[in-house]
Amino acid sequence: MLSEKGTKEQLFAKYEEVTKANPTNPIYFYNYAVELYKTAYNEDTAQRPANAEELTIKAIEKIQKSIELDAKYPNSRMLLGQIYYNQGVDIITKNKTIKPKGNIKLTPAQLKQKEDMRQASSKKFDEAVEQFVKIDELLGSQGKLKMEEKQFLKDSYDLLINIFEQKQNTEKSALFTDKFNNVDKVH
Repeated sequence: MLSEKGTKEQLFAKYEEVTKANPTNPIYFYNYAVELYKTAYNEDTAQRPANAEELTIKAIEKIQKSIELDAKYPNSRMLLGQIYYNQGVDIITKNKTIKPKGNIKLTPAQLKQKEDMRQASSKKFDEAVEQFVKIDELLGSQGKLKMEEKQFLKDSYDLLINIFEQKQNTEKSALFTDKFNNVDKVH
């Protein structure tokens, strides 16, 4: 009810209360993380709230707690992977704004900044890969999957394909493309 009719502050306070009262229930931590991240993230960075970074950090903490409580819950892995993936994309987008003015080459400081950002985005993508591969391990070896699980598997493969294309790793991109194309047949 608070999600639909209350304020975000009321909703987050209720989740704090619920997770304190149920510290071993991974689903409460997952749901809390979903609400935090939904509030924080918008593809258009100008549309994000001023405290988006703080909310995202808190979402990561809550989702990591959910995974700590149940490492085999694919929903938590998917959300954490998406957060890391989106952070990597944000860094790439920011990196593209570092451009020389006129016909001047980038300064050594700008080149270092771009390289640091490239490494930071690569690290975020590696963190995302870890989560998406875990989804493949959890669901990819199973037979028939529920619709939600099948969608998580497809989404994780799709994002893995994007990451490995970005990293120019054609072998891994092809591997996950094949898995993506066969989800409906296999599951």
